[in-house]
Amino acid sequence: MFCRHVEANREINCPAAQAQYLHEHRSVREASWPAWNHYNSLGRAQGEVWHSELCNTCTAADYQSVCQAAHAGDCLDGGGRPIPGCNNAGVVQGAGPSSVGQIQCDDNLCTNKCRGLHDAFDATLVGAVAQKDGSAYGKGIANFINARGDSITFQLHACNAGAHKIGINYALANDHDGANQRPLVVTVNGVNAGPIDRRTGLHASLRFPETGGWSEWGEVYMDVQLNGGQNTVVLTPDPAVGQSGANINYMRVFPTDDYDQGMARFNFDNSGAFYVNEVLVGGGDGSWNSDGSLQLGGVTGWDITNTFTFHAACDAPTVYSVHGMDAETGRPGLGGIIGEITHCGEVITTGARWKCTPTDGPGVTAELVSEWKSVNFDDSGWEIGSERAGWGSAGTGTIEDAVVDAIVGKMMWTSDYDGHNDVFCRIVHDHKPPNCKDAADRYAQDYPEIMQQREARTLSPFAHFNQFGRAEGRIW
Repeated sequence: MFCRHVEANREINCPAAQAQYLHEHRSVREASWPAWNHYNSLGRAQGEVWHSELCNTCTAADYQSVCQAAHAGDCLDGGGRPIPGCNNAGVVQGAGPSSVGQIQCDDNLCTNKCRGLHDAFDATLVGAVAQKDGSAYGKGIANFINARGDSITFQLHACNAGAHKIGINYALANDHDGANQRPLVVTVNGVNAGPIDRRTGLHASLRFPETGGWSEWGEVYMDVQLNGGQNTVVLTPDPAVGQSGANINYMRVFPTDDYDQGMARFNFDNSGAFYVNEVLVGGGDGSWNSDGSLQLGGVTGWDITNTFTFHAACDAPTVYSVHGMDAETGRPGLGGIIGEITHCGEVITTGARWKCTPTDGPGVTAELVSEWKSVNFDDSGWEIGSERAGWGSAGTGTIEDAVVDAIVGKMMWTSDYDGHNDVFCRIVHDHKPPNCKDAADRYAQDYPEIMQQREARTLSPFAHFNQFGRAEGRIW
């Protein structure tokens, strides 16, 4: 076995580290202060963190100097200089904002690691324009302008060859009931890599269901094969449709077997939406039609099992949120959600301790505040769904079906005889599973061949899970 580690002995500058710094320090972004300059001028001395782990390690010959025209309000650096102190009384008094057209440069710039987030603002744009957006990640967004000829190009460096997933984070206010999802043709190294059309067997364009607003973000995923080393990913509006694309926030790249990847399966009756960390993953977008009904997004009925793929870091808490609606009117009916989530080595069913509230619950309005999908939302006034039979006029909280396990079969539901009725449920996991004898016994039972291995014989099941099992995708 040969192992090596390169220590740069100083922080590395790359677009991904800049975007993460601005994401963590919104006041720096609001002051239009370039991230690398702020960190070196103030942030390091204040103990702020610069995420060099997001960057490749460059030699002197690899560093680049990237210059572009500054946006209105930017504090200049590099070829444009001034900064010291940048702008805005809320941060530090100093030079005023730049004028559009002046040059802003990044010296000693290295490349992003292949795996991770790639800010669309920093991509190579043709026709599309880079725009600052306070609700976006990093520096801003890339906005498609024209139905034909526009493109957003991401360059990926030092990739490992093999199967990867690409996630496109985007905003689209309205898709006109699914008729206009502003599809994009996605090419990888010049070859169409879009999802396979089962009817034709050919690669199709990637569709973008509406998110409900230009500051509401969703994410769609696709499977791709990357070459070892450099890869080029290009997004262009589908010329056959004749519509420009959604607003693009960032592109996420990770190996197909990545531990942070999650999967959820849900059945909704009559409709529903699923969110992870405030990002719409699938289903309706939670917006409201003029008649007071939920935007369905084409996901309806117990006979449809929806499978959603998502990506969320396992080293930070994750909030999973579902919004379900009973659309039956004029007769007693049952609206509910049943399913499970697999993420970070955990399985979370709808029989777990979700916090839920119906639209007629305490302090709830029909369109519930948007913060309900946030990790920090105060849900102390909500009830534990698994400890209640449900809300409304009929039914029970457990599906009575011989083919469904009685515990896994717990569902969250609401019912109303004469109108629409919504239920909102959320659960937060910090991905730090507790240890107990039943869980330890189950782990040893599930993986007997693993527990017989030499290293496992000296470890308790919980210690083995934390040292080996978690990274191997095993379930605690």
